[in-house]
Parts: sequence; structure tokens; C-alpha cells
Amino acid sequence: MKKRYIYIAVLVALFFSSCDENMGALVKSHTPTVNQRYQQYILYNMEHGYTTIQVHDDEYTVYVCTDTHVATVNKKLQTFIQTYRNDKTCPVAVCLGDLIEADHSYL
Repeated sequence: MKKRYIYIAVLVALFFSSCDENMGALVKSHTPTVNQRYQQYILYNMEHGYTTIQVHDDEYTVYVCTDTHVATVNKKLQTFIQTYRNDKTCPVAVCLGDLIEADHSYL
């Protein structure tokens, strides 16, 4: 009897362990494959074009911060934003990570 509960618990854990919204993801996933997403991006860029960043000097600075996972106001993120905004040699900055539950726009 005890083994049966363990088997059921393991099966339930496997079933709900998917990061996909589809709870039956172990059976079939409805998300696009990597190749399908790549084709979507290529098609989007062909239809909408690319953004060109104008740089007026031979030297420039690009600021990058990664893996932020910010849920509320973050002092280090605020410092990053102020630093690149005040740098006249910086035409673009990149923030790679999750800005979740932000209380205001970071743009």
C-alpha cells in the first residue's frame, strides 16, 4: 500500500514538473520548436526591418547587465541605469533578465 502512494506521488510530481503551461506537456508540447521560433524571428525581421543605432564617434560604450531577476526597486539596477544614461559615449544599453513586478518603467 505504501509503495502505491510513492508511485502515485512520483507520477504526480513528474506530471506537474513541466515549465510549460500545458499540464500535459510530458505527453505533447504545443510550444514552437527552436527552428520554428528562428523562422518566426527571420520572417519578422524581413517584414519589419532592423533598428540601426547611429554612433557619431569611432569609439563608443555598450553597457550590459545580465540575470537581474528584479522583483522590486533594486539599487544596483538603478545605479546601472543612471550610469549608462549619464555616459555620453553610450548609444545603447542591454538588460538581460527578468524585470518582474516592477513598480515603474525602467526605460
